[in-house]
Amino acid sequence: YSASYIVFETNTLRPYKGTSISIPGVIEAEEYDNGGQGVAYNDNDATNLGGVFRNDGVDVVAITGGHVVGHTGIGEWLEYSINVTQNTVYDFNFLLASPSGTGSISVNLDGNPLISSFNSPNTGAWTSYQTVLKLATLPVGNHIIRVNILNTGLNVDKITITKSLANSIENDGSISKVSVFPNPSNTGEFIISDKKEWILYSSLGIEILSGNGDFIDIKRYPKGIYYLKLDDSTIKLIHE
Repeated sequence: YSASYIVFETNTLRPYKGTSISIPGVIEAEEYDNGGQGVAYNDNDATNLGGVFRNDGVDVVAITGGHVVGHTGIGEWLEYSINVTQNTVYDFNFLLASPSGTGSISVNLDGNPLISSFNSPNTGAWTSYQTVLKLATLPVGNHIIRVNILNTGLNVDKITITKSLANSIENDGSISKVSVFPNPSNTGEFIISDKKEWILYSSLGIEILSGNGDFIDIKRYPKGIYYLKLDDSTIKLIHE
């Protein structure tokens, strides 16, 4: 008497590299979880349009120094297992490319909205990438982040998540309390220490200017809200 056995592998969500991505840290777009269509990702076309990085249909494009998720379609999504080490506000730096500026995404945490819909900046070419800055609070522990593709027309390279200087977030996603010198400022002028790298963003999170140790005069720009990224901290600047 003999018997044959068939072993079925359960199609469950599990980290791409076996362990969750530690946060603060970097989420590489192409390193979405294992688990298959409808479990770890949703792709509208089973063909690997961008080339074969993983044989599951998600369109991953090779670029200099790495890979990006491209050929994005409306309704597609990717999930990532993360392990958050501190309950605080984080800067989410999305590295995106879009020659049209029409591509849009949002982010969920454990099935709930985390970062609302926003568009990629018009980078001029698929090979040109820019950073978009968003803020969100993450609780300690293991969680699932989902990146939702809401409109076509963008490539997603990575999301760099760092601890923010902010200790709370207002409803519009801006910073409510920060430390900055001078604070308050009656002139709108800020001096950055030598060799400190910084990036100035618009209220939409689009990069305006960058430098390395300098003098910033916010008065030269239209009135409104700006964000100054200094090292791993974010400062809200208000030009009234």
